[in-house]
Amino acid sequence: YGLNFVRGKQEKGMIICEGYMDVIALHQAGFTNAVASLGTAFTSQHCSLLKRYTDLVYLCYDSDEAGVKAALRAIPMLKEADIQVKVIDMRPYKDPDEFMRSFGKDGPLRFKALLEESGNDLEYRLRKVRDKYDIETDDGRVKYLQEAAEVVGFIDDKIAQDVYAGKLSRETGVSKEAILSRAEKAASRAAKQRKKEEIRSQQRVVGTESQVNPEKARHTKAAFAEENIIAYLFDHPD
Repeated sequence: YGLNFVRGKQEKGMIICEGYMDVIALHQAGFTNAVASLGTAFTSQHCSLLKRYTDLVYLCYDSDEAGVKAALRAIPMLKEADIQVKVIDMRPYKDPDEFMRSFGKDGPLRFKALLEESGNDLEYRLRKVRDKYDIETDDGRVKYLQEAAEVVGFIDDKIAQDVYAGKLSRETGVSKEAILSRAEKAASRAAKQRKKEEIRSQQRVVGTESQVNPEKARHTKAAFAEENIIAYLFDHPD
């Protein structure tokens, strides 16, 4: 919503909101690079469309639980489309519309400051993990680091990985080496899981195309086991 008002490449980036009232409020405040996904159903098609206009996106979803989950879902899709992601934190205000109404004539300047202060997607994800735990306690610190290490493990750039592991180390008093080791294990587990999902997906595709065994799509593993047994019997008739 609102993309029809955008003209050409947006060097300063695009602001992605949830609803049309947020877009209207931002346009009235002078932020004419604001658009909305209308709800939280953000897709890879949205990303492809946005890529025509910009290489930088400011996610400005609602600050409630649904908005946070939507932002966390949108981040990997935007990065997959090679779009840099920054996340605007409007707390305690729910959305841009409420933010602008709360500050009146000062709203545009305050929102511009939010844009300038917005963190990248990694900082946002780590902050959301941090908010879940009390790191003053040993148990809270362990759980925080376990989850935060998984976030660090998804960073492809080794230098960036080292930087964020160092930040976590300074924050918690746990060695950077221990955090990086945990991150590496988390990344390895995630890679194996992705590989398994790819294989399952390929098997499902093969199953749906099977004319011989109509049950294959619903019972993929059993069907492949049966085929292997039959193939073995043909190879070893004795």
